[in-house]
This record gives sequence, structure tokens and C-alpha cells, in this order.
Amino acid sequence: MGRRLLITAAAFAMVLGVSTQAWAQKKYELRFGWTGNVGQSVHQDEGFFGLTRPVHNFGGWDIHVGGEVRFGYEYDWGGIQKYLGVVRFSKDDTVMKWPTFIDFHGGVEHFEGDTVGFIEPSAGLLLPWEIGRLRAFGQVGMPVHFYSGNAEVGFSGKFGFRF
Repeated sequence: MGRRLLITAAAFAMVLGVSTQAWAQKKYELRFGWTGNVGQSVHQDEGFFGLTRPVHNFGGWDIHVGGEVRFGYEYDWGGIQKYLGVVRFSKDDTVMKWPTFIDFHGGVEHFEGDTVGFIEPSAGLLLPWEIGRLRAFGQVGMPVHFYSGNAEVGFSGKFGFRF
């Protein structure tokens, strides 16, 4: 477990360190909260922690790169961990009252006895609820779990705060 956490931290540092100098004044974005997903044989509840950094602006959309770690429970298997990279496309907060974003997560999920591939395209919006510097967001997605010889598609929901 400690070695995986160290590898994840090193991957975060490498991904976030490649951002361009023109975007150096942009700040990191920290997200945390709860996510759950269901599929034909999957029902997972997880807490998540993610860190991204904007690296480029393309046609009014900010492009962020970073990573996310999820720890939770799968009802048939017990504990589960996910180590994911993320690419996020988001509109500037000042442009829209309810700014939107599109995420592409990809990485591995580990549970008792197996480690499998995982991708999750998703979309969400920042809600107008703020607590100090924290801003709430909601998100829906379509997780794909790659098991031995097959893939399973499901539905996910996510709620959390951006700092």
C-alpha cells in the first residue's frame, strides 16, 4: 500500500510539473468528495481526492491535467482503490453562472485479488453554493471497468468541493 501511494505521488508530481511557463501563474485545483458507481456486477462507494493544474487555453476552454486517488468499498469484494490520471476541459468561472467541465479519467482500480483497467468520461458543473473558498460541484459519468476478457459499463455520480 505504501509503495502504491508513493508511486501515485510521484506520478502527480511528474504530470503537474510539465505545465507550460505561460500558465505558471495559474493555481492548482484541489477537489475532494464522494463518488459512487453502479453497473451490472459493480456497486462502489468511494471518497476521492484529486489535484489538477491548468496547462493551456483552447477556444475558451481551460485544459487541466492531474490525478485522482479514490478509496472506497465494493459491496461484493470489500475494499477498493483507484489511481487515476485526469484531463479536464473547463470554462472560466467568470463566463458562466454555472460553469461546466468535462473530465476524462483513466488508470487502474485495485480490489482484493485483482487489479484492472478503468476509464471514466464524465461531465459536470460548478454549483453556485460556496463555503468560504470551497465551491460545490456535481458530476455524472460513464465508468468502464476492464475485467479479464470483458468490459463493464455503468453509471456514476459525484459530489464534492473544489478548493
